[in-house]
Amino acid sequence: MTVLSEEQVFQKRIDDGEKVEPKDWMPEAYRKTLIRQIGQHAHSEIVGQLPESNWITRAPTLERKANLLAKVQDEAGHGLYLYCAAETLGISRDDMIDMLHNGKMKYSSIFNYPTLTWADVGAIGWLVDGAAIMNQVPLQRTSYGPYARAMVRICKEESFHQRQGFQIMLIMASGTDDQKNMAQDAVNRFWYPSLMMFGPSDKNSVHSEQSMAWKIKMNTNDELRQKDNTNDLIFDIPYIISYISEFITLKTGDLIFTGTPAGVGATQGKLLKDGDILSTTIEEIGTMKNKCVRISDHSNSSFIPEFIKGKMPSKEND
Repeated sequence: MTVLSEEQVFQKRIDDGEKVEPKDWMPEAYRKTLIRQIGQHAHSEIVGQLPESNWITRAPTLERKANLLAKVQDEAGHGLYLYCAAETLGISRDDMIDMLHNGKMKYSSIFNYPTLTWADVGAIGWLVDGAAIMNQVPLQRTSYGPYARAMVRICKEESFHQRQGFQIMLIMASGTDDQKNMAQDAVNRFWYPSLMMFGPSDKNSVHSEQSMAWKIKMNTNDELRQKDNTNDLIFDIPYIISYISEFITLKTGDLIFTGTPAGVGATQGKLLKDGDILSTTIEEIGTMKNKCVRISDHSNSSFIPEFIKGKMPSKEND
């Protein structure tokens, strides 16, 4: 008979997908890692209000003012949710703020960048909040219960922030030359800092390996792949069906497409090659595998649509 240590029993619970709750036994290193990560996350939400709050009184319309005010309030709320989650680990909010002030905790440095124009507010919503969503959605499955539950609401609200930012950029990109230039300048300045939100390479991270083992962190820094779960949907399936049903009547056999998970190859320069095996799996349904084959001469491939061959379809075939 093998007797497992407390650490081994704890790791088995993590491996089995169980949630760790505040009164459960946990290794001290697990607790400290959570405090570091949740504390940094909470500080980032609070500090993240500051660059955009400067534009509440200067937003171009009353609607934009109201939207931005609501967003700033949301970010403050996110910080409070996270401080509360961290407090279940035995640390006070005041202690975390003191640690931030004396350099023992950090916040995301992207919030040190100034918002010079109204377009910056759009770029932050589109790029910065977009990067945050990609990092945070998997944290809804993190191993520590209070943190995972806080992330559910945070991710739903962040999705609205990202859409608001995209709408601002879309309107400006369709506006005057000055507006287009302002939008492009904002994207140029916030693009690279947004990429830095995904963290350093694993080889340069002293925490990544252990955090992955404890499921405090759900994705590595080195490879972003398309792997997702319906539990990660920002809006669950019943809500999606209910929302769509407000506009149309769904019938048997209708399909609802909710968009692709993060990791689209074209955005990362990782395209399929000749001989690659594309394996697609849906739990409890099965796996479909397709081998990629290079077609050197598209003109001899009758099954390829005309527009892929470089020819526009005729009006008769529209």
